[in-house]
Amino acid sequence: MDLDVRPCAEGITQVRLSGDVIMADFMPTEEPLAKQLGADCYRDALLMDLSGVSMLDSSGVRWLLLCQKRFRLAGGTLVLHSLSPSVQSLFDVLKIHIVLTVAADERAALEIAKRGRK
Repeated sequence: MDLDVRPCAEGITQVRLSGDVIMADFMPTEEPLAKQLGADCYRDALLMDLSGVSMLDSSGVRWLLLCQKRFRLAGGTLVLHSLSPSVQSLFDVLKIHIVLTVAADERAALEIAKRGRK
C-alpha cells in the first residue's frame, strides 16, 4: 500500500491510497496514518481517496473500520471517496457504508468533512 499525503482546502488533509491494501501493510505496533501524520491526526478531518486501490483484503477493511473508530473517538472526521471498482464491489457486498462515511468523489467528501467540522 502506498500512502500519498497532501494538504487540502481549509486545513483538511487528503490521503490517496494506491496498490493492494493487505495484511502485510499492517504491523501490530504501527498504524499507517499515525506513522505518516502523527498521533493527533484523528482529531482532524481527513479525506481518503481509494481510487488507486487495486485490492482490499479483510485486514484492510479492519484497518478502515479502526480508523473510523479512532476518528470518531478523537472528534475528527474520516471520509472515504472515489472508490475503485473492486473496492466499491466489496463495500456493496459488506454494506459497509452503514459504518463508514463514503462519498462519490473528492468534492462530495470535502462537503461532508466541512459539515463534520462545524
